Amino acid sequence: MHSTIEQWVDDLVASVDDAQASEEFQEWLDDESAETGGECGPLR
Repeated sequence: MHSTIEQWVDDLVASVDDAQASEEFQEWLDDESAETGGECGPLR
């Protein structure tokens, strides 16, 4: 079970890294930053 959780976490990290590197995510981040005046979107 431990190795299953580790694999799931590894897959999640890889997916997040891919998403952060995507052009679509960067455009969304730019839009969010513009709308919030540079604050951290949903973490305000």
